[in-house]
Amino acid sequence: ATTSLGSVPSTAPNQDLAIGGRVISSSVDSPINGKMKDVAIFNRALSEDAVKSIYNDGEIIDLTKDYGHYKRKNNLIAYYQMEEGEGTILMDRTGNGRNGTLTNGPTYSTSTP
Repeated sequence: ATTSLGSVPSTAPNQDLAIGGRVISSSVDSPINGKMKDVAIFNRALSEDAVKSIYNDGEIIDLTKDYGHYKRKNNLIAYYQMEEGEGTILMDRTGNGRNGTLTNGPTYSTSTP
């Protein structure tokens, strides 16, 4: 399933990170009109080889596991597969506890972008 908008707490006090929109005056503005799947946040840039491994000939891998040149320990700080199917909580699959809160009424879809 995919969602159209979500946000997650950032490490900076009193600020949110918006995925699929921007935060202005504590609310999400300009949400995208589209689909998202498998959003990952790293605390550094990945190498070209790591990115190629992630996309594994067009099929994205499970980022919680090592594959080729991609190593999970390479600073993956949040990973959202967006497969909950219902509810307003977006689960962080890294185990880091950075779950997000879905806002503005996103819907889930069984088709992937």
